[in-house]
Amino acid sequence: MQYQSFDEYWLAYLRAHSKPATRACHYFGTILGLFVGLAASVLVVWWAWLAIGPIGYGIALLSHPLVQGNRPFARRPLWGLASDLRMLWLATSGGLSSELCRLQHNAT
Repeated sequence: MQYQSFDEYWLAYLRAHSKPATRACHYFGTILGLFVGLAASVLVVWWAWLAIGPIGYGIALLSHPLVQGNRPFARRPLWGLASDLRMLWLATSGGLSSELCRLQHNAT
């Protein structure tokens, strides 16, 4: 499917991450990946940068077949990263529930 806007993509992304456990795996992977990146920056351990992708994306990607029961939603990688970070931000700031309600409203 072609997405005409980021908002269309965002709603499809949320639909593909409808289970709280899937979102939790994404949050864990993203936070762990960011932590490894920060540690690599502080410790100046160049090889730690190589672990960011497998850690961050590995956990998130595995959550789809194991928890969500679907394939990973990787239609547009940069929009996917932006959506993942947005989902984490909204979850921590309390705004995700309104986006999930908006998703339900658009589904009807």
